[in-house]
Amino acid sequence: MKVRDLFSINKEFSKFEVIAGENGLDREITDIDVFEIPDGLLWLNEGEFSITTGYYFKDNPEDLMSVVEYHAKKNASGIGIKLGRFIDSLPQEIIDRANEMNFPIINIPIHVDWGSIIWPVVSSLLGEDSYEDYMMSKFKEELNGIVNKKYYLDEIVLLLNSYLNGDVYIIDKDQFGLIKSMPLEDEYNKLRQIIKSNIDNIGNDTFFEEIDDKWFKVEKIAHHGIDYGYLGIVSDRYRNESNALDNKMLNEVLPHIIIHILSYNKQRYEYFESAEDLFMELIIGNYNEEESRLREEAKLLSLDYHESRVVLYLKCKEYLEETDRKSEAEFLRRMFSLKNKGFYCFDDGEKIVMVLSIEDIDREHIEKICADIIGKMKLNSSCTNMEFGISKECRSLKNIKSAYEEAEFAYKMGNALNNEKIRFYDDYIVYHVMTKLHNHPTVMKLYNNIIVKIRTESGNKEELIKTLKCYVKNDFNISKTSDELYLHRNSLYKRLNKIQEIIGYDFEKSDTKFIINMVSKLDDLIN
Repeated sequence: MKVRDLFSINKEFSKFEVIAGENGLDREITDIDVFEIPDGLLWLNEGEFSITTGYYFKDNPEDLMSVVEYHAKKNASGIGIKLGRFIDSLPQEIIDRANEMNFPIINIPIHVDWGSIIWPVVSSLLGEDSYEDYMMSKFKEELNGIVNKKYYLDEIVLLLNSYLNGDVYIIDKDQFGLIKSMPLEDEYNKLRQIIKSNIDNIGNDTFFEEIDDKWFKVEKIAHHGIDYGYLGIVSDRYRNESNALDNKMLNEVLPHIIIHILSYNKQRYEYFESAEDLFMELIIGNYNEEESRLREEAKLLSLDYHESRVVLYLKCKEYLEETDRKSEAEFLRRMFSLKNKGFYCFDDGEKIVMVLSIEDIDREHIEKICADIIGKMKLNSSCTNMEFGISKECRSLKNIKSAYEEAEFAYKMGNALNNEKIRFYDDYIVYHVMTKLHNHPTVMKLYNNIIVKIRTESGNKEELIKTLKCYVKNDFNISKTSDELYLHRNSLYKRLNKIQEIIGYDFEKSDTKFIINMVSKLDDLIN
């Protein structure tokens, strides 16, 4: 196979464009590989055609010349690069050098994925029959590994997803999704709507529908006249390029899917008696079932799996006995029962946890809810000083535990910094990141070169540090910072100029603002 043969493989390949080395299009292609890092040169073979996004060269364009020359020296067949993603165009000197060496450089449209390039080329190199046999052998080997190791529908779906170059969904006959490969709720909901609208037209033949430049492919999962559900695939290529190999892989995996659905339906689960029990298990971390089981639990408890929710971590500053905490939780249930059916609350040790489903999940609305709780608690309970940690919006039941951890962190971090009673995780995200990175050598070097240096240069006085942190807190706004510090603008400018002289950073640059924000939060953590 010659380089010039690439353009006639299929419709996508016809859009490839020769940038340089047109006189070298008769070079023989013996293999194709993805090349994204310099180390890849170590395995470069004669006749190999390399494809790259150019990511490594976006900041090192001079290295691309060396790579092109090395490919030519090794008698590789050519390089395909996606211009417009990380590199907009090739320097003229590289084009001239490639022309001089008769070495082809080809522009690949940025929307074409690697699988859509590699597989057709390998197919042409091996011959269609050999290629299909090779891919089916690999697919069966991986499928058997999943089944024999530990049987999970999730893993089978991920296997299909990787081989079919699409997002794969399995939906039962009641249109309740068992599992999907990626959290693309828009695609999932569109698939369900397609099935609902075309249920009489989805028979033994594959059903296709195009929506927003995507092809939605639906196949019925059936055996001996019994319908078990639907297999949906969302892809850019299925209508015109669905091939025999894809169908062979689907036929290979369908019996395993049916077996799983049958065993799934026959199991006798002990379902949770209430939604509160389920939320408590999810938050505590005792729920270890597959996502498909969680979806079934939610369905039986009439919970919308993807409803927007927020988790609140409540704690009274005064010590409360267990009976008092339980009575506070009960008071909150009564308080919200008339207002919101999507409210769940339970006592968990020394604090109370609330899961709240409301249509308007914005900061102002939640602050009003918390303020209302504080006011009513003062009047009707033994807790007169309630504080809150509040998560980001959570749009999936499977992420409730993460939302709880956000609320918990916001509460504890706000408590450590002596901040206001109502603490949103949004205000503490950088702190959370810094708890994971604070021991990293690069981060500590930045901290020493900025915070420690300011303290050292100012004789360990905190005036400049306080000024810097106030500046960060007010989003680097001079007016707000001077007002909060009760400082004249000119005096503030002098302090900030002094800080810039010490650390050598320019506050006008966005990178500087990011670094200063990070190290100031790290200083709060350290202290």
